Amino acid sequence: MRQKEICRMQKSKVALKEFWTFRNESRKKFTHGMHKYPARMHPEIAKNIIAKYAESKRTIIIDPFVGSGGVLIESMLKRKNSIGFDINPFAVLLAKVKTTVINPKRAEFEYQKILEKSKRDYQRDKFYPKLVPTDFDVEFWNKPSVIKKLSILKKHIFKSKDRKMSNFLKICFSLTARHASNQRRHEFKHWRLEKEQLKKYRPDVFEIFSDICETNCNLMASFRTTMRGNKTKTVVKFGNAVNLSDNFNKINSEILDDAKRHLVITSPPYGDHSTTVAYGEFSYHSGSWLDLPVNRLKEVDRVGLGGQRYDVEMSDLESPKLISQLRAISKIDTKRAADVYAFFFDFDKCLEELSKILKNKSHLCFVVGNRTVKRIPIHTDKILVQLALKYGFKHIVTYPRMIPTKVLPFKNAPENISNKSGRMMNEERIVIFRN
Repeated sequence: MRQKEICRMQKSKVALKEFWTFRNESRKKFTHGMHKYPARMHPEIAKNIIAKYAESKRTIIIDPFVGSGGVLIESMLKRKNSIGFDINPFAVLLAKVKTTVINPKRAEFEYQKILEKSKRDYQRDKFYPKLVPTDFDVEFWNKPSVIKKLSILKKHIFKSKDRKMSNFLKICFSLTARHASNQRRHEFKHWRLEKEQLKKYRPDVFEIFSDICETNCNLMASFRTTMRGNKTKTVVKFGNAVNLSDNFNKINSEILDDAKRHLVITSPPYGDHSTTVAYGEFSYHSGSWLDLPVNRLKEVDRVGLGGQRYDVEMSDLESPKLISQLRAISKIDTKRAADVYAFFFDFDKCLEELSKILKNKSHLCFVVGNRTVKRIPIHTDKILVQLALKYGFKHIVTYPRMIPTKVLPFKNAPENISNKSGRMMNEERIVIFRN
């Protein structure tokens, strides 16, 4: 092959990777930016996949790992009905709020009224200890004045009889609780501020709440304007992707009756929650302040993909690539090999469940990351292609993309050995199938 041809091909791969990176595109447009959530799919990925593969007007978008609802928002903007599931009750609430259009002017009136009442209560030295969570060490994670003010805000927010408005304000309150806590701002796992930082930290809870409400009202205003005249329907349900067909069949909705095609767009966890992104840990404090079911919040990281090991002999799951990598890891650490196997065992179940519900000629899009375990690269995208084959899913194309911004460092020290580090993921793969 000529050198010029090789250079042209290499340049095209670089250009393709850069296209899917969306380096200069905001992740916070419309209601996307209402609340932090770990490992969110870039909205432009969903937007472009819908434009390319949702050929029929009656294509329904499905996200079995809905997270904060980004795929559903883009589905609404593209006038496509959509359904999302998640095992995280906080994610379900957040996705519902972000996909529910409300009047931002009325929301502004409501939050200002709540602020006035809350400030008045605080001046009168009111405190509502029964509204303070008891499921974690709230005094370790919050200063006394913060706890007091949060209890007052919660009192007035929860009194609202308008469920849509109340849920909107609850999400604003959730982010307030997070920003006013002793938690490090840019960490998703539970990391407390250092002692010196804590001494100087004087969060103004009411000001934080006001700023967040104002920002979210503005985001809702832009979303509402864009959605004017749009009668798109969206359903968000609590449900586990490994039992997807059962959850799917319980939905009694005209959305399902109207479907001609399905389009799955989702970003599953990169690996087992205990060693990658702990979605449950991220959601626990906020969820407790919001009175979400504590037992479900505690279970998120345990019942998610690979959350628990299986007491069975590792089978190949019809993926030669997976077996070869499991063998390599087993030589170093059999327990970590069992963790990796548990993740793909659950992932395989998800694929089987999808095969039960999807209409013919539907497309599937998975955004996955290729992590390393014990310094052995796990080629999730290639394993996924092999697993999907037995369920009748034909691999169409895989697009690489850079991750331009990450909360995680680009290097880590997996063995906790001094001067020994490894590279973190800075790329994803967008894997497309058709049944």
